Amino acid sequence: MALSSSTRSNSVSTAKILGLLGLRALLSKFPLQFPAFLTANISDFSAAPYLCCALIGCWLTVPLNHFFGRRGTVFITCLISAVTCFWQGFTDTWWHLFIARFCLGLGIGPKSATVPIYAAETTPPAIRGAMVMMWQMWTAFGIMVGYAADLAFFKVPDKPGIVGLNWRLMLGSAMLPALIVCCFVYMCPESPRWYMSKGRHTQAFKSMCRLRYTKVQAARDIFYMHILLEAETHMVLGQSKIKEMVTIPRNRRALIGSEIVMFMQQFCGVNVIGVFQTSKLSLLAFRSLLHELIITVTNKL
Repeated sequence: MALSSSTRSNSVSTAKILGLLGLRALLSKFPLQFPAFLTANISDFSAAPYLCCALIGCWLTVPLNHFFGRRGTVFITCLISAVTCFWQGFTDTWWHLFIARFCLGLGIGPKSATVPIYAAETTPPAIRGAMVMMWQMWTAFGIMVGYAADLAFFKVPDKPGIVGLNWRLMLGSAMLPALIVCCFVYMCPESPRWYMSKGRHTQAFKSMCRLRYTKVQAARDIFYMHILLEAETHMVLGQSKIKEMVTIPRNRRALIGSEIVMFMQQFCGVNVIGVFQTSKLSLLAFRSLLHELIITVTNKL
């Protein structure tokens, strides 16, 4: 539950501003008008969190996991996501909103990298691949929920002294999934592999016992983790992290494979459908709220 909510918190906050409903609300009721270059390309405004992910957020993944573990990293990043989503609801200028969304990337980046690792380290081999790929499924589900929330808040009227209450609720409500994760993530066991990497073998075994049916299975997997960690220690001793990506064969293959997948994902244009579907389809006369919701739900399912 905590892992699925963690991925939803990312995608819900993204969908809030990507949806055509959110864009309409921003453009019609923002206290200070967007400049011409943003009004013409308003969908690009939503990319601020991912700019931060690429420039800053992704580099925080290793130190956060090193010092705080998998659960701690998820907790901290979800807390950052919740605070920045709340912050977005109180912005009064386009550049203030941009800064708030840029800071949102500090939560999205490390969390997006940590959740699949956490899932892989805590699940048995038979279901590991399915559990890791559920991260992407819940991301799509979260985007759908975000669009639905846009529809729910779209016709909320302004209150005295509050301009644009509807889009403020759209953006601010994205903090709810992140707060749910903060409440539940420490009820999950920490990654046994992280405990093992810190030499805390007793805690690793207790954590593994919560993740396996019997203590024999837990002892088997703990021993296997120990052997693999010992092999990795001798393999990379004295090497830099950057060099490891190229010199270690499995890291090099993973790097090449991931770069090819990411390039082809962007090159084939599927993100245009998944991300900008409502704004593009509105040009084809799909202008009613019901049409937009049906299109979004169908695409995500």
